[in-house]
Amino acid sequence: MSHGGGEDHGTDFSLVAGLAGWQTALVTLGAIAAVIAAGSYLTGPLFRFIAAANLRELFVAAALMIVVGIALLMTLVGLSPALGTFLAGVVLANSEYRHELESDIDPFKGLLLGLFFMTVGAGINFGLLGENLALIIGLTLGLIVLKALVLYGLAVVFKLRGSDRWLLALGLALFILYDRVIVPRYIETNDREADEMPQDNKIVIAGHGRVGGLVSRILHGAGFEATVIDFSSVQIEMLKKFGARAYYGDATRPDLLHAAGIAEAKLFVIAIDGKDQITELVRYVGHHYPNVHIIARAVDRNHVYDLWHAGCRDIIRETYDSSLRMGRSAFEALGANTAQAQAAVDAFSALDRKSMVAVAAHYDPDIPSIENQAMIDGVHAQRGDWEAELAAQMKAALAR
Repeated sequence: MSHGGGEDHGTDFSLVAGLAGWQTALVTLGAIAAVIAAGSYLTGPLFRFIAAANLRELFVAAALMIVVGIALLMTLVGLSPALGTFLAGVVLANSEYRHELESDIDPFKGLLLGLFFMTVGAGINFGLLGENLALIIGLTLGLIVLKALVLYGLAVVFKLRGSDRWLLALGLALFILYDRVIVPRYIETNDREADEMPQDNKIVIAGHGRVGGLVSRILHGAGFEATVIDFSSVQIEMLKKFGARAYYGDATRPDLLHAAGIAEAKLFVIAIDGKDQITELVRYVGHHYPNVHIIARAVDRNHVYDLWHAGCRDIIRETYDSSLRMGRSAFEALGANTAQAQAAVDAFSALDRKSMVAVAAHYDPDIPSIENQAMIDGVHAQRGDWEAELAAQMKAALAR
């Protein structure tokens, strides 16, 4: 007779069994909120504690523990474990140790993805699929059409015109086809392994393009050897033909930076492309290797504020010095001698740097500059003084 309770087997492991609908909803929302809160405030201290042990295996174990734990919690409140793994991914992606986690889990990434797709594939009911094939295809196409209609409506609301409306409306479906079918036919895959790098150089340069290449040549001319890393195999092979030395690798990867000797380096020059990559690299190296002096390439003025907020204090705007030289040439073309032109440009540069530091105090990377009222007010409050000071210094410089 005791076997009659078999129908309720497993309900003791549910946190929402026997609850009313509204109670279930509250418990579910509370569980999701708890995961987000714990991810925001607890993962940092947890991984800092683990980092003190200097054991990479503990990072992998802790990450897997978090993923399994959150997936189990979602199961207990009646949600899909897949949603739990998604939330765990969001939690880990927002951690300050996300780069170490990515590096440590990378060897297992293919295995974990394979396991995921195996479990998804094993759950497919092919019999049900065959019986309802026309319905499933129709619903899929209907969903695509519905999304296209919604996007077209948004295009109208935001006043897109002509082909742009259809590009937005149809892009959701056509871009998938483009990315999966067309692009792979034209992209050259690069499966080259990272080069072995010396760890005794005290200078590491990320990027050997227009900026990094010149910095490397300048330092080499003075007898300083640097480990130069570039992610373009074509660039590396070209440099070898001309006798230059650089190493292939992705400088944004923590494990590769470690292999390049970043822990013992005195100077790290960031000359790669991509504002976000540069900012993340500054934040990572500045946090984990505070004794390394960082010189970062800034793409534009707002990027300077991003890098300043990330902790870098040696920031070089990539077009700034060339613009100053053009300004000096303009003064000379207008009749000033070389000394006068240089003094005027120096005055502008000094005041510009001073104003940027003052404005940087109000900068918030989470608020667009045009919406940051504190930053706008700060600029307006000091603009009059800056302009008057600059005019006086310029007049004095050109009157020498």
